[in-house]
Amino acid sequence: MPADEVRVAYVPDFVKDDIRQQVRAELREEVVGDVMQKAKQEQWGLPNALPEWTKRFKLSGDIRLRSQHEFMAEGNTFPSYVDYQAINDAGG
Repeated sequence: MPADEVRVAYVPDFVKDDIRQQVRAELREEVVGDVMQKAKQEQWGLPNALPEWTKRFKLSGDIRLRSQHEFMAEGNTFPSYVDYQAINDAGG
């Protein structure tokens, strides 16, 4: 074992946490740098970044909706329809 080498059998949790935070910070900087470089190369978010052929298309049209309701007269009810609330209000 070299003279300047120190062997530690136990590493306290606060030291592990400190090392973990340092590694995360270094990795974060590296990842952000890689993403920013890729964004510049691929021209993310730039107004003229789309291919020219996409500017030749014009989307247009209309939307039509339809709604239909079947209303019946007050005296016209289905035979299977029973107004239980009216029966209860009348006393049964």
